[in-house]
Amino acid sequence: MAMQWIGILFVFTFVIGLIAPIGGVGGGVLFVPLATAIFPFSVDFIRGAGLIMSLTSALSSAPHRFKLLL
Repeated sequence: MAMQWIGILFVFTFVIGLIAPIGGVGGGVLFVPLATAIFPFSVDFIRGAGLIMSLTSALSSAPHRFKLLL
């Protein structure tokens, strides 16, 4: 049963990763409210995962931003 949720969560976050940049928002903005409504996880776990998503997207865009400044 736990493996099912992991697979569904992976697909869910992958789809959010595709939709969020097109909408011009961060992935955490869409992830937290939708995941809270859909998945039976603790709200604290979902918020923490949303923070990690935001952190990784910010870190991945940082080198490009620094190239623009220099």
